[in-house]
Amino acid sequence: MEAAANQADKAPKRVITDKLASYIDGIELAFGADTKHIQSSPFAGKDDTNIIERFQGTIKDRTKVVRGFKTLATATLILKGFLIHYNFFRLHISLSDRTPAEVAGIKSPVKNWTELVRKVGG
Repeated sequence: MEAAANQADKAPKRVITDKLASYIDGIELAFGADTKHIQSSPFAGKDDTNIIERFQGTIKDRTKVVRGFKTLATATLILKGFLIHYNFFRLHISLSDRTPAEVAGIKSPVKNWTELVRKVGG
């Protein structure tokens, strides 16, 4: 949680978690009292954990088939590539066939891996 806040250079306004008890103290320790902690459960409605649970399932599906990581560096490289794909190239039905980057207003100079490789390699 602290690494995420450091990367964003600010604490979140709210954090939605499941009802795991260790989150109660952990969120306040990491972010302070200004961050609102919302304890939820799947299918709770507005503030549920469905989006992150789905994302975790997607990561699990991908990493389960690539068990042969020889080093931490290899695993990190593959996961970073997956995150680029997931956030910049993969269209999401729940986002009206847009990418998370498009929804966040982030403009990418490339639209797929082929364009990225050509731009970097050429």
